[in-house]
Amino acid sequence: MFTLAIGIRTVFVLTGLFIIVSAFLIYTLHRLILKIAMYWNLFGVVLIVLGLLPIWKDWMSAIPLSSYAVFVFIGYLMILGLFYLSSRISRNIIQTREMAMHIALLNQENEEILEYLVGEEEAKLRIVLDVERS
Repeated sequence: MFTLAIGIRTVFVLTGLFIIVSAFLIYTLHRLILKIAMYWNLFGVVLIVLGLLPIWKDWMSAIPLSSYAVFVFIGYLMILGLFYLSSRISRNIIQTREMAMHIALLNQENEEILEYLVGEEEAKLRIVLDVERS
């Protein structure tokens, strides 16, 4: 017999699996950094464990039957919102790292150009000094 407790537990397990798979796929597309992907995977595992534990019978009697769908909908909206925010934060972190690498390369190039120009100036100065001594 399918009860509401089994339905809620199934929703938790499926949501946990969905979060783990989504975090992995978005991480492989380089839209999520490893640290945030690991937190999402941990959250997915916690949801799966909560879905597998039979703790829902006592808790479910405290909530009216008609409000379960509202709680599930609000929960999904919150999870989607947090997932979107974490992906945006990851994208900003990745862009900041890339920008820092570009700046480091430009600084290195500028130092090489400066060394070249200083070498040229020293060579011109030596030529002028040699001409004056002669």
